[in-house]
Amino acid sequence: VESRPGEGSRFTLFLPRGEASGTPMMHSPEPRQGPDRVLRILMVEDDERVADLSGQLLTSLGSIVTTASSPKAALETLTLRRDDFDLLLTDVVMPGPIDGLELANTVKSRWPNLPVVLTTGATDVRLKTERDFTVLRKPFSAEVLWRVLRHASGS
Repeated sequence: VESRPGEGSRFTLFLPRGEASGTPMMHSPEPRQGPDRVLRILMVEDDERVADLSGQLLTSLGSIVTTASSPKAALETLTLRRDDFDLLLTDVVMPGPIDGLELANTVKSRWPNLPVVLTTGATDVRLKTERDFTVLRKPFSAEVLWRVLRHASGS
């Protein structure tokens, strides 16, 4: 366990290597209802490993994912390519002058029709805001992620 005040904690778990069973550990849920359209997601995640895993999961669910490593990079991307995205998915706790909640508020001010989903693994994060954002608590399953994104995007 590694823990730093204001930065969060990292838990590393080492498990013995098992033999492959041939059964995938995770599956991509099939759409249950509504239009089957591809979601174009701008994902903001400062942890490269989390971004890679989340991006793979979102892609396996049929989404097109563009990753930004900071809120500043996300705002620059949206300024240049707003019409390329159906939804913003952002972590809340990130280092730097702008965190995910401030990013979400800025995005809603500039682009009010762009749905925003906040993700957080921190239990002490206060999400007090005048706006009603969808919050997805980590860890989450592929099924929960799919449902939250579809609901937030209106599809």
